[in-house]
Amino acid sequence: MNTATILTVEWFKTRRRLAFWAAMLAFFAMLFIGFGASYYFATRSGRASNGTTWDTLVSAGSGFGLLILLVAIILLTGAERGWRTERQNIIDGLSRTQYFTGKLLLVIGLALLMWLGGILLATIFEMLNRALPGALAQPFITRTDLLLLGGLLLYFLVVGTIALLFGTVSASSGSGLALAFLFLFAQTPIMFIMAQQGGVWQSITPYLPTQVLSSLVTAAAYDDNFKSAMESMRLQKAPLRLSASTAAPVAILYAAICSAGAWYSIRKRDL
Repeated sequence: MNTATILTVEWFKTRRRLAFWAAMLAFFAMLFIGFGASYYFATRSGRASNGTTWDTLVSAGSGFGLLILLVAIILLTGAERGWRTERQNIIDGLSRTQYFTGKLLLVIGLALLMWLGGILLATIFEMLNRALPGALAQPFITRTDLLLLGGLLLYFLVVGTIALLFGTVSASSGSGLALAFLFLFAQTPIMFIMAQQGGVWQSITPYLPTQVLSSLVTAAAYDDNFKSAMESMRLQKAPLRLSASTAAPVAILYAAICSAGAWYSIRKRDL
C-alpha cells in the first residue's frame, strides 16, 4: 500500500471525527479574534498598529497550537485503540508500520494546515493594517519573521509527535491527555528549581522540551546578542534558553525520539 492510499485512509477517518473539526475551528477562531481585535482598535484610533501580525501569529499560534495539537492528535489516535479501530485496520490489510505511517502523516497534515492557515490569516490582516493611516514604511515581512515562521512550523511538528507518543502508549485518549499535560506543564516548576541550583543543573534547563519549544518561537533566540542575554539570565539563576540554531536540531531529535517511541508501541503491543 503506497503513501497516497495510506493518506486517503487517514483522511477518511479524520474528516468524520468531530474532534478534528472542533480543534481546527477553535484554533482559527482564536487567531481571528486576536488579529481582529488588534485591527478593530487600530481602526477606532484611526492609526495602524505599530506591531505586525507575524508577531501575533507566532505568539498566539504557538500558545493555542500547543493545546489544540495535543488535544486533537491524542483524541484522534487514542480513541482508535479504545474503539478497536486500530485492530480493524490491521485486519483490513494495513501493516503496523503502515498504520503508524498514517498517524505520522496525520501529525504532519495538521501541523501544515494550522501553519499555512495561520499565515493566510496573518497576511490578510497585515495587508488591512497597512492600508490604515499612519502605517509604518517597513518591509512586509522581515528575515526574523521568516525564521520565526519556520520555527513555528517545527514547533507544531514537535508538539504533534509528543501528542502522537502519548496517544499511542496510553490505554485511552483521556489518560493520554492527562499524561501529556503532566509531562509538559510539570517541567516549569522543575525547571525553576534546577535553575536556582545553578551550575550544571542550570545548564541543563535549556535542553528541557518546553524550553526547546519556547526557543523556536522567541525572537530573541534569533538575535546576534543572544549570548549576552543568556549570561545575564545565568547570573540571575533563571532558566536558560538555546539559540534558535541550536534549538532546531535538538527539537528535531525530540521529534525523532517521540516518533520512534510511538512506532515501537504500535509494533510491540497486543491489538
